[in-house]
Amino acid sequence: MKIYFIVICYYGFLAAGIYYFFLSGPSAAEAGYVKKNRSYSMLKAIIDLLNNMAHRIGAVLRKSGRGKGPFTKNRILEILEYEKDLYITAEAFFGYKSILAFLLIIGGGYIGSSLPYSILFGVAGAITGYFLPDMIVNRFAARISEDIDRELSYIIDLLRISTLSGQNIYNSFSVFIEKYNGRICYDLRSFIRDIDMGAGKDYAYRSLIERNKSKQFRELMSVLMEADRYGSPINGILVQRSRQINFENWDNAERKAKKMSLLSLLPLIFLILPAFMLLVGGPLIYSLASGVFS
Repeated sequence: MKIYFIVICYYGFLAAGIYYFFLSGPSAAEAGYVKKNRSYSMLKAIIDLLNNMAHRIGAVLRKSGRGKGPFTKNRILEILEYEKDLYITAEAFFGYKSILAFLLIIGGGYIGSSLPYSILFGVAGAITGYFLPDMIVNRFAARISEDIDRELSYIIDLLRISTLSGQNIYNSFSVFIEKYNGRICYDLRSFIRDIDMGAGKDYAYRSLIERNKSKQFRELMSVLMEADRYGSPINGILVQRSRQINFENWDNAERKAKKMSLLSLLPLIFLILPAFMLLVGGPLIYSLASGVFS
């Protein structure tokens, strides 16, 4: 009975996740499916209710002394709100961690056939539930950095076109945000907003570099900050960085292709080859063993 309950819950969560990502995807928005379907608004209301409940739980726990400390995932949660229309506060994030840990403690204790196994599964469930949201957010952040690295050469080309027309860095970023829609645009909007609010360019550059985890983008912004500080022309810098980034991307793609070719041999070594040896040598081993022990 337990295994049926676990399987039903697993497929229920899986179906709900697929359904949500289908509704929140760009294809559904382009087809107008999101606006016409009432179930999306109902699903959004349920998600908002869960976020509110998680926020209340997280706020209570943080006030009681748990979960204090600097929260380093604000940028990822803001990008998630900008792209997926999911508003999750720091308190709600901590509340989700606590809720998942509590639910998996109960699930682990329910699965265990005896008291030691129940305690073991409960502890494992608590650790998994508490750190699972962090792993999901970190994976989302790594995917954002990969997308930025992949788009960086196009970004540099568009910035170079803007600078060739006589625009400075600030105006080039403004034109770039208007003409391009990518994940890097969120950080560039923050850069422009910092300057518009009266912060200095050095502060805006440093804040932009600290928020982003892409190594290539951080190096590019550092070079642009030095060039903007000393009034150096940036056209040649952009050309040089574009060539270097294209070479690095090509080298990374070639290295990943070699790695995938090696990984494709693992099924052959660990699955197909043992099965072939068992199929060919199995009858021979059986006949020899029957002759020895008979």
